[in-house]
This record gives sequence, structure tokens and C-alpha cells, in this order.
Amino acid sequence: MVTACVCSKNRIQTKPCRTGSIKKRDTRAKPNVHDWIYICIIMQVSRKAKVADGGGGAGGRERLSQLPDCLLHIILSHLKARQVVQTCVLSRRWQKLWLTSLCLDIDSKEFPQHAALPPGLHQVPHPAAFGQPLSVYYAPPYEFEDFVDCLLVHRSAGGRPPLDTLRLSIPPWWTFAPRLLSGLSNEIKHTAWVRRGLKCTPAALDVSGYIKLPALTSPGTDRLTKLRLHRVILHPLFAEHLNSGLPVLEDLEISRTDLSGLSTIASGTLKHLVVDSASDITMVKEYGSLAFRIVAPRLVSLHLAVQFRRLGLFGVIVQDAPRLVRASIRLVDKPELRQRQGGYYYYYAQDDRALVKSLRDLLGSVSHVRTLELYGFHDM
Repeated sequence: MVTACVCSKNRIQTKPCRTGSIKKRDTRAKPNVHDWIYICIIMQVSRKAKVADGGGGAGGRERLSQLPDCLLHIILSHLKARQVVQTCVLSRRWQKLWLTSLCLDIDSKEFPQHAALPPGLHQVPHPAAFGQPLSVYYAPPYEFEDFVDCLLVHRSAGGRPPLDTLRLSIPPWWTFAPRLLSGLSNEIKHTAWVRRGLKCTPAALDVSGYIKLPALTSPGTDRLTKLRLHRVILHPLFAEHLNSGLPVLEDLEISRTDLSGLSTIASGTLKHLVVDSASDITMVKEYGSLAFRIVAPRLVSLHLAVQFRRLGLFGVIVQDAPRLVRASIRLVDKPELRQRQGGYYYYYAQDDRALVKSLRDLLGSVSHVRTLELYGFHDM
């Protein structure tokens, strides 16, 4: 099955649906233009092989390699990192073209999972559910790690053009399991990947997985205009780095990330902010918190999703955003949720009066916007 990179944003769905109007979606994979591009590249290898064998005639000549570099870079930007590197076998012109690719989409799904799960087990269970040593269930993904190490070393070498986009996606258990196995966390290695990737001075950074974010103060953040963080572990000084280390940041999206240590989101350049507090990192903490101030004079749009499950404190407020014209606030679940899951009680722990005051303060801080969309408030 051909894997293609689809550039999309996981923004909060704000459009309401009427009961009974939901239609069944066709979940079957459909070929898109990126799939066909990758197929065409693979066909080039076949044509080249025919020419080398003396067959194919004029129809076997390479035509894709005759395109200018700017078009070839566009083609490479729609492929995953492993596919991009594999194009070096096409011809002499392609041998070093991957080194100047403007988009690196590093995805562990391109590599076979080395987890030796027991028969019938299709999902990685909670650590407390293990009845045997973790080495029975996991094996380190050396092939993926070696590939990323080598790729970033070559791409960050001097003289390479800066990246337009850097994506790094690691499944949650990939970093979690080896840490429990050996006691030596792989977070250091994965943090180093982000740090080395920043040496390529990307304009957009997309990090997904249980990765401890490095300090965003290096010279490589000077061009960063878009930052998407999904299931990451924020640096203790993330708020300070956001305010002073990202001079041109315009789009920030944080989802499924523990924001307990974040007190302020302040930026003089930020225009679009998306925060989805739904988090599964809190399984290692008794309660989390979502309480920060937003200070962004140029902010235009705000999308906030609040999940009260295991949330101990809520207190988000827009302190300074005079240009804010669109705001969307969605309550994912009800604060009075008393649902027993996995042997733990997942419920909201803040006093009801304090919660009502916090929500009232939040709504009052966005009362000047032109468009305000609220979801889930009628169930309170």
C-alpha cells in the first residue's frame, strides 16, 4: 500500500450537526494525487531498469528527471522521509536531491513495528496490566532510530537550504516502553532529533509523540511561523521561550498535551491559537490543570477545547487580544462526570462555584469578538 503525506491540520470541529442528518462515510482508502505521484516515481525505476536491459525503447526514457529542480522539490515535499531517501536510486541526478528536499516528514509508521505483542493483543495495554516482564512485549525499533539519526545528520550539514516543513511523528508507546525496559529514557535521543531538526531552520514544525520538547531558543527558530505540538512534553520554560525565542511565530496548535505547568501564552506575533486539552498523559498524574493567560495583541482566532476528565483546576482567560475576531470554545465532557475507567475515577475536582466563575471570566474576556461559537454549555 502506497503511503502518502497529506498536509492537513487537526483543528477543532466547530460546525454543529443535526440529529439524524449524519451520513455514513466511506472509510475505504481512496487514491489521491500524492499516491499517483509516488507511483510515477516508482515507475521511473522500472523504466530505467528496462533501458538498462536494452528494452523499453523510447518509451523507457526517463521523463521525470527532466523536470526542473523546483518541480522535483514539490514532488518530494508530498512524500514521507523514507520515500524521499529511496528516490536516490532513480538516476545520478536524484542521488543527492533528497539532501535538498524542502519537507521532511519523518513517520515511524513507515517502518515495521518491532513490538512482539502476545497473540490476540492488538493494542498496547496500560503498564499496570502487564503480568510478565515488558521485554516479552517490546523490542527497541533500532531501524527507525538509525534512519532518523543518519537522515538528520546529513540534512543539517552546512550548505543545505532551510526546510519549509519538519514533521516528526512517533507512536506513544515507542518512547514509553523502552524507558520502562531499561530505565534509560529514550527521551534524550528524541529531544536531540528535534534539536538537530531545528538546525535546518524550518518554517513549520510539527511534533507528535511523547517527546520532551527542547528549548526553543536556538538560532534555528528564527524562521518558525507554524508550530504544532501533539502529545509532547513541554519544556519547563516553554512559556518564556514562546514569548522571546520565536520572533515570527503566527500559528500555534497544542493538543493532547499536559499543560499543568503552563501559566501564560504570550506572543507579540501570534495570530492563530488552537488548544485542545484532551490529554492521556495525565494517567501518570493524579490531576492536571488548565489555567493560563493569553497575551497576544495580534491574535485573530482562538479555538479552545476543554476536557474535564481528571482536570483539577480550570482558569483560562484572554487578557490581551484586542484584534481577536473569532473564538470557539468547546466543552468536550461535563464537569460532573463520574465514570469509572481502568480502576481509576476520572472526575473534575474543582469546586462548582469556582468553575462557574472561571467560565464566566473566560466568556467575558472574549465578549468583544465578532464571532463566538460555544459548544457543550447547554449540558452544564
